[in-house]
Amino acid sequence: MSALTKSCVMRNLCLLVACLMLTACATSTPQSKPPTKSSLDSALAARCPEVARPAASDFDAWQEWALGLLHYNATCAARHGKTMQAWPK
Repeated sequence: MSALTKSCVMRNLCLLVACLMLTACATSTPQSKPPTKSSLDSALAARCPEVARPAASDFDAWQEWALGLLHYNATCAARHGKTMQAWPK
């Protein structure tokens, strides 16, 4: 090999190494931030109470139970909505 050929090979090798180093730095992921703890109201973080079955088997007891169940579901849905609004974006 002549001196000119060795020089071209070394230049190409150095250029290849520089290109590989630049692409390796470009594809690294940014450092992630630690998660922040949201300040939720303790009432929003509370679990919903268990739904009990109606005590009696007559229509009035079932109707009262169904109305209570609707109120229960509305309360939990509102709590869920407030929790989602309070969560940091």
